[in-house]
Amino acid sequence: MLELRRGRGLRATLIGGLLLVGAPANAADLLLHRGESPIVVVARVAPLAAVKPSALQPRSVREVFANQPPAIVGGGTVRACSGESTTAMSLETMLEKAEEVVAYMESTALEDLDAAVNAIVCLEEAVPIDAAARIHFLLGITAHRLGREEESQQAFRQALLFDPTLTWDDNFAPMSRPLFESALESLDEVPSVPVDILPLGERGTVRLDGRTVRAEQSVVSVSAGPHLIQVEGRYTASAWVTLDEGTEPTLVVAGALPMETVEWADDSELQPRLLLVLSALVGLDKTVYVATRRGTYRVNTGAGEWKRIGDGSGVEQVAPEEEPVSVPAIPDPVEKIRRKPGAIAYGGAGLFAVGAVLGGVSYAGVRGARNDAVEAGDIADYEDASRRYEGAATRLYVSYAITGVGAALGGAGFALQINGRGAGLQLGWRY
Repeated sequence: MLELRRGRGLRATLIGGLLLVGAPANAADLLLHRGESPIVVVARVAPLAAVKPSALQPRSVREVFANQPPAIVGGGTVRACSGESTTAMSLETMLEKAEEVVAYMESTALEDLDAAVNAIVCLEEAVPIDAAARIHFLLGITAHRLGREEESQQAFRQALLFDPTLTWDDNFAPMSRPLFESALESLDEVPSVPVDILPLGERGTVRLDGRTVRAEQSVVSVSAGPHLIQVEGRYTASAWVTLDEGTEPTLVVAGALPMETVEWADDSELQPRLLLVLSALVGLDKTVYVATRRGTYRVNTGAGEWKRIGDGSGVEQVAPEEEPVSVPAIPDPVEKIRRKPGAIAYGGAGLFAVGAVLGGVSYAGVRGARNDAVEAGDIADYEDASRRYEGAATRLYVSYAITGVGAALGGAGFALQINGRGAGLQLGWRY
């Protein structure tokens, strides 16, 4: 059963049972940022961290948290959808089929019910409580027919978690009824597990066994065993969470984390919350850098010690040794064009004008997309702003190149026209 209690603070000490989700694929340290250009944020953080740029793996909040299933720290397991997403209507159709095969005791009953249970965790909308309860009720009857009493009682228990008012259906033979009654009687006797759910009250709706959990920074007391957790926002993420008896886990619901999560690093009271999030998503004993608008921080997810490095306190800000870069030689202009300074001058001026116009438009696009990204209310809005930002930034870089080439050609051409043949001879040009 579900009960809300307020009070207990967040634990910065993590206790066993860690589920690693979305850990970086290489040995580079994670650099978490709100959504800056990766090149810019690495160039800013690498000197502060006294590491080479290649030692940092820049990833935005969107890249780390979006589409991640819930993760648990401190005792339990999570099973997310491993197939295609489904809808409540599809689940109702599967239930209708299951009703028939169970009523006629067909051999495929257990297979059909297992498919329906797996479909529940793939729902892309709020679980229909009645359908979910009925599916598990039928599963309890079918498991008992096959002599699997423990599985039968667990299925009945799950049906009652979805619908505590569920009663026995007299359309079925009473052989399984004692197990159903036993599950009903023992429901309140199952030990409770206090669970921190991050975040609560931040963004999106968190549902546990179909019922909404609304209590910011609360501890939710939940019976040990499996439960369905769903996070509703622009999309719904579902997962089966099994809670171990005698533990005090923290459940990190990554899909509900707001874009402002990265800013928790600026607040000493919120740093433990961000530490729990990072530990659940990237693992223990990982060095993580967090870049916010107010500072840059380093934390080890095992030790849990936050250090601000943006102000250089205790950190020698030595830029990493740069490797020599070879610059390819620029070939001489074509002979035909070298003889026509007028064409060079006006062609360069034209290129300069095109680059300037493109640059102005692109710069406006970059600023607009960046502001939209900073003010994004959810992941989808941020992704749209990010795509527009990347496109505008690319066009801005192209405009720089066009403007530079145009300025160089225009300057050289006009110089030759003004100074005449003598200047051209001094430059080694022939007319």
